[in-house]
Amino acid sequence: MAARYTSPTARHRRPGSYLHHGRAMRERLPKVGQVFAAGEIDYHMFQTLVYRTDLITDPQVLARVDAELALRVRGWPSMTRGSWPPR
Repeated sequence: MAARYTSPTARHRRPGSYLHHGRAMRERLPKVGQVFAAGEIDYHMFQTLVYRTDLITDPQVLARVDAELALRVRGWPSMTRGSWPPR
């Protein structure tokens, strides 16, 4: 019933974001993607990192940011809804 009243774009937003995050993992943030694939960060953390780096257009700057984030995020706490914000 509710599906009748939602816009067509609202129903398809999630698959588009998965595609966006998959491309980011492979093309924009491959080192952070490896950390995510290894299970060292959760999906919510990966989403946040992709979102926060989307405006970086210089490939050299993005590569440096990717490398730095891949080193630093391993020790960051999970950002699951139950554990955020940290106390």
